[in-house]
Amino acid sequence: ISQAYAFTPPITDANGNVSVNVDMPDNLTTWKIVAIAVTPDAAFGSNTINTITSKDVIIRPFLPRFLSTGDKSQLGALILNRTPDDQKIAVELKAEGISLSDSPIKTVSIESGKQVKVTWDTTTTSKDKVKIGLAAKNSDGLILDAIETELPAYVYYTPQTVATSGEVSAVKDEIVKIPTNIVKE
Repeated sequence: ISQAYAFTPPITDANGNVSVNVDMPDNLTTWKIVAIAVTPDAAFGSNTINTITSKDVIIRPFLPRFLSTGDKSQLGALILNRTPDDQKIAVELKAEGISLSDSPIKTVSIESGKQVKVTWDTTTTSKDKVKIGLAAKNSDGLILDAIETELPAYVYYTPQTVATSGEVSAVKDEIVKIPTNIVKE
């Protein structure tokens, strides 16, 4: 991401220091801040610092690269509490193309500076893609962090052809039963 911000020349204090407030974008990254100053008599000065933007609570999903129709899998996330206080966090899984075997919302207690793993047992029902959304909310329902992603879902099968042969002396009927669990293309 390439972003630049420019400010009108702020006035320095008696020691030559200046303070500027900046609303950082919602990006978890390191930002480089470059300041250049000039005096009325053409003296220059500059300084460069790096600052990191982060969230107090971070959700890190652990998901496979793809799913297969009919697969039973465990999807989940690590929830990291970077606040100075212990937190009670509700973690919600919203998904299309999978069925859950338990509640989509799980509440966990996380000590300050610690992380907790949250998992859901799932079965893939989609034949092309699965949409997954994870959100971490505090006790007031405020979303602290969230992520949405799509995973491909593949249908794996082995084609099967069945034939019968033989001699019959009279006209006979042969019953062909089609299995109920076939993959229709």
